[in-house]
Amino acid sequence: MRKIYDFQHKRIPALLFESDGRFFAELACKSQSELVNIAEESVDSDFAKALEIRYFEGNNAYAITFQEPENLAECYHALLVKTDDGFLYYTLEKGLDLFGHRTPSMLCGWTPAGTHLNYGSQRYTDLQSFVDDVSNRLIV
Repeated sequence: MRKIYDFQHKRIPALLFESDGRFFAELACKSQSELVNIAEESVDSDFAKALEIRYFEGNNAYAITFQEPENLAECYHALLVKTDDGFLYYTLEKGLDLFGHRTPSMLCGWTPAGTHLNYGSQRYTDLQSFVDDVSNRLIV
């Protein structure tokens, strides 16, 4: 579904990178979050109601968990990270396990300039493994 892809890969990064931190701060209030309202307008109310937003204090990051992706490149989760230099946006996307290596997902991201980043196939789809993987990459 193109609407879901556009929301996860275009709309959220634009809100994150273009709001001078306002959007990141608003994620603390899911019921009043701009994200939920935009999800309902962009996709539908069921999609918006399924959003789960969780703060990871040690990472200064918000994780967004989406409904189970049906199509390739739709996201299981997104991680919005605040750094000293600005913000980072990572996605865990539904992938295609071409070679039977049990790699159902792709770790990806977006830059403020709109460049899609691909960090490769992953063997996990759960939120904690995603957050841990991104955290380890930020440390290195």
